Amino acid sequence: MSTHTLSTPGRVPVWLQRDLLRKAREDSGLGQGDLARLIGVSRNTVSNAERGAVVVRRPVLIAWAMATGVSLDWLESAPVAEPECAPWDSNPEPSDSGPGAPSSGLLVRLPRPPVELRADAA
Repeated sequence: MSTHTLSTPGRVPVWLQRDLLRKAREDSGLGQGDLARLIGVSRNTVSNAERGAVVVRRPVLIAWAMATGVSLDWLESAPVAEPECAPWDSNPEPSDSGPGAPSSGLLVRLPRPPVELRADAA
């Protein structure tokens, strides 16, 4: 039997902007291709935005909100990326050397920042 009660704090998931974008599209009943046509971007752009592979520019967010019927404020309320999260490096010896290279296996070089989407990219 569970020991949780209503007063026991539970885990609160962090919803990222990519999650809200997907939820807005799915809740509106639109497929990725349908939404892409409505807002004037490619289906790959919609897919990349929902995977968090790109940073969505504000004009695209505005169009996304209008097409799906959700609040722009809601879409902008979530963080774009995981807070304070770095990938785990299983290699204890870094292969990089030189200035700015990690000095121990505990540090990892973060990936390049995501590419910004442009409203006119189709």
